[in-house]
Amino acid sequence: MATSDNVLADLFEASQNNAITIMVNEFYTFLGDKYIEYINQSEKYQVKQKQTDANGQETETIHDQTFIEYFLFKLYFDYGVKRKMINDNIALLFYVKSLKGYKSTSNITMLCRHLMIDLRYMRIISLGIPKAMKLDDFVAKYKINQEDAASNCYVTEDGQGKVNGKISKFRIYRFPEGTMITYNPSLKKYNINAAELNVDNTEDHDDVEDTKEKVDENITEQIQTNISQQFEKLDKNFEYSTRKVVGTGRFSSIKTFMEMFNENNAIANTKLENIPEGLVKDRVLVFNIEHPENRIISNQLRNFNTLCAVYTFKSEDVCKSEYESILTMENPTENIETIRAAFGKLSTGMVTQMHVTEYKKLLQDTNVTVNLHLPEIVRSFERKNETGETEMITIESVSMNQLQNIVENRPKTFQGYIIYGVGGERTKIMNTKYKEMKQLKGNKPIVIEQWNTKNLFYLYWRLVKQQTLQQFIQEFDMTGGWSYNQLFYWFATMARNYSMHLFKVYHHSFVKKDLAKPDIPYSMKPFCGELHKMYMANKCPISQTMVEQFIWQQPAGKIFWRIFSSK
Repeated sequence: MATSDNVLADLFEASQNNAITIMVNEFYTFLGDKYIEYINQSEKYQVKQKQTDANGQETETIHDQTFIEYFLFKLYFDYGVKRKMINDNIALLFYVKSLKGYKSTSNITMLCRHLMIDLRYMRIISLGIPKAMKLDDFVAKYKINQEDAASNCYVTEDGQGKVNGKISKFRIYRFPEGTMITYNPSLKKYNINAAELNVDNTEDHDDVEDTKEKVDENITEQIQTNISQQFEKLDKNFEYSTRKVVGTGRFSSIKTFMEMFNENNAIANTKLENIPEGLVKDRVLVFNIEHPENRIISNQLRNFNTLCAVYTFKSEDVCKSEYESILTMENPTENIETIRAAFGKLSTGMVTQMHVTEYKKLLQDTNVTVNLHLPEIVRSFERKNETGETEMITIESVSMNQLQNIVENRPKTFQGYIIYGVGGERTKIMNTKYKEMKQLKGNKPIVIEQWNTKNLFYLYWRLVKQQTLQQFIQEFDMTGGWSYNQLFYWFATMARNYSMHLFKVYHHSFVKKDLAKPDIPYSMKPFCGELHKMYMANKCPISQTMVEQFIWQQPAGKIFWRIFSSK
């Protein structure tokens, strides 16, 4: 007989913390190992640092690399984890898939999907949901035969060795589109200067520049003015954060994610301000935001915030005491094992995960009215039987391979399912058609607005090179206002006009020689030089067609600023 939902819920709530504990312990083991390496260095690495005084004079200083600098460098080098300094002591850590050190299956990399740490005491102060495991690793961990639905459950026996129940090894949840946002009121106390924070409107990873060409800062400012691309400064609401932006940025809308989040809460009558301080102190609530103006692929548009995770952090006073005891330890190089044990102690209880249903019940038991939406559990599927009638099949009777087939047979706008193991590990099954749509769209916003001109141009340039322009237009073009077809025609016209102008300038300077080389426009000097090298290599006259082909061979980064500046 099947175990009741209540027993299964109790099992999930009791063991959900296991996965996060393992990740955090590995992070602090790495931290301890790097500290031991650092104190055993015979000579410290010299770090050069540039500073600008009140008069605008730039000076360069050299200092011994600090342990914090060493640790952050090792995170970057070994695991592909970048850091954004929020102030002098607070670092926002996030992995970047394009970095050489990125390790997709490492617990440390997975933990640092979104992690904020106070470097004074090496205390984690905020955390997003870690990266999902690969499906193959997940089924291997839980010993699931992907062809056998029976392996989806643990079998329980009575004292006589007879089977008296089954417990599912995982739960399946709806996989909504959206953006992760953390709500952490305890961060209000940190002094963060919003004017120094950068807006990052990337979906999942950093924008990788496709050119190393140095662009004049004045030209960059002129471009920003020409296309009205500068965002207003963020409000100082540091309790909110997306994966790489504290205070929250925006993606495909003029609204910030924080504005979308609050708008959704108002519609649902979700009053986070009603939660007493004692129930949010040193605690982060992680939500997924669905909003009509944050559409990615799906055609299901709704205003909906889902509480996906709750993490509680060790207190600042305890972390301060434990970390300072490490820094002040006498003869540290002779007490390596003591140091390792001390970092293990610092790790213990650093992050505790509370199941979202448990947290909601806690609020209800204390008579706090908040109205939180929890993830939607998938318990069964519909299918046609041999007679053509619709019947319901339970999760326990569907193998992993069958589940993947169910996902693959859904429309291209259906993303897939999220799967959580009883130990808290997360994996996902994604619709291949949906992934192809996301790859076609790219990881940047595609809304047709002036502030998004650069992203749209880069998108256009990529689609032309990949010969997928018409496919994109068929999938994403809209009615009313500017269409992608019109926009891309405009970009093509501007690129063609620039190539014609470049040909004329080159012809007058290098062929007719009635234009002095110092008078060549700034943006065209490097290109004219490259065109002339082409001529010198084979003595073939440079034609307008050759110039146009040359332009289309360039990366988008080399063309964009030239088109949108007047130099």
